[in-house]
Amino acid sequence: MTSHENESMGGPASVSDDLDVRMARIWSSVLGLDVVGMDEGFLVLGGESLLAAQVAARVTEEFGITLPLRSVFLGTIATTAAEVRRQLAPAVERP
Repeated sequence: MTSHENESMGGPASVSDDLDVRMARIWSSVLGLDVVGMDEGFLVLGGESLLAAQVAARVTEEFGITLPLRSVFLGTIATTAAEVRRQLAPAVERP
């Protein structure tokens, strides 16, 4: 099912929280798309290296973390959101 089909059914069902919404907003803005599906690949959506750098820069501005370009270039919103969550999670102390 494409993101446009998802939209007609009430929006992408996999958007589950504010972080997902913020990531989708960044991707759609940079890619110039009205709707992007959480599981659609960056390259499939028309992304290229300069746009990946823009996404990474926006993520740094929005969340204060560094997202590897590779994560954007080869990823989806879902996978990049997971990377953001991983970096934002407090470090677990190990004995």
